[in-house]
Amino acid sequence: MIDPRALWPLRFVLVLLVLVSCAQGERRSALSLRQDLTLVRASEGPAAGRFELFVAHGAACPLMAQRYQDLKELTREWPALRISLVNAVANEDPQQLLDLARELALPFALYRDATQKFVRRLELKTITAVALYDHEQERVVYRGAIDDRVSFDYVKARAELPYLRRALAAASTGQKISPAATRTHGCDLYD
Repeated sequence: MIDPRALWPLRFVLVLLVLVSCAQGERRSALSLRQDLTLVRASEGPAAGRFELFVAHGAACPLMAQRYQDLKELTREWPALRISLVNAVANEDPQQLLDLARELALPFALYRDATQKFVRRLELKTITAVALYDHEQERVVYRGAIDDRVSFDYVKARAELPYLRRALAAASTGQKISPAATRTHGCDLYD
């Protein structure tokens, strides 16, 4: 008969193998981040960088129109930041999205998320919500609003709380991002 105390090293090794397997699974899902997306238009911006900003997009949402210029300014301030607009509104025509991107000279990648799996995985619940993904850490480091400049009740000339810019500054210098999540104003994507 085997002494149960002799089995503890084997149990320890099995637990470690399970943990490593789980961690590798998370990495695989991070590497296949765009698996639920359909590319509508490639980015004119940087092909790769440490940070990528995913923006829940819907052309019919009135708050989205207020954000295009903000996003363009971000690309000027953070040239290595890759921005991807993710359209998760089922009834918006991809051709109309392409026309809008050309008309507004948007340099961002444009994706369709017809099933909403991607926006749900990133927990982007409203149009204009953003998720800042750090490719080095292979995870979302900030989720929420770009800033407090725009809501359904007001449009400020200048943001008082530049959440995303603060998150980018902190993440790029290895500091803790605070807050790492904020409330967003925008048209609801799902409940």
